[in-house]
Amino acid sequence: FLSWEEIREMKAAGLEFGAHTLNHPHLTALAQAEQQREIGEAKKLIEDQLDLAVKHFCYPYQDFNQETKKIVRQAGFLTASYAPSHYDLTFFWDDPYALERIAIFGEISLFKFKLLLTGDYWRLRSYSGNFLWRKMISLYRTLHD
Repeated sequence: FLSWEEIREMKAAGLEFGAHTLNHPHLTALAQAEQQREIGEAKKLIEDQLDLAVKHFCYPYQDFNQETKKIVRQAGFLTASYAPSHYDLTFFWDDPYALERIAIFGEISLFKFKLLLTGDYWRLRSYSGNFLWRKMISLYRTLHD
């Protein structure tokens, strides 16, 4: 999706990059050696291309288990994250190799972005009917006043 030149430009602007495997597989479906290759070689490739230490990993498809977390740690990553279907507050000290992240895509509105960052989006989705509508309007007014 990005060229190495674009990534280097983003790095120069202060963005940090992590790894996400070589081929975006479901890691738990792979043998241990193949998981090690996917994770370790992705880290090495990015480090070689950007001349920096890659410290963070993200599991493709939110697919990981204890063995995968162990492989990620052994590869030299400090943290690993996934994007769950619902969010609960996690802290680094809970498990640095199972941190929740919020998936943000290009078509997201600024309003939904704000709701995701505060956690309100998922609370609102749990409500139903007219109550949801009233809550959304109230929240919108709160955010924009």
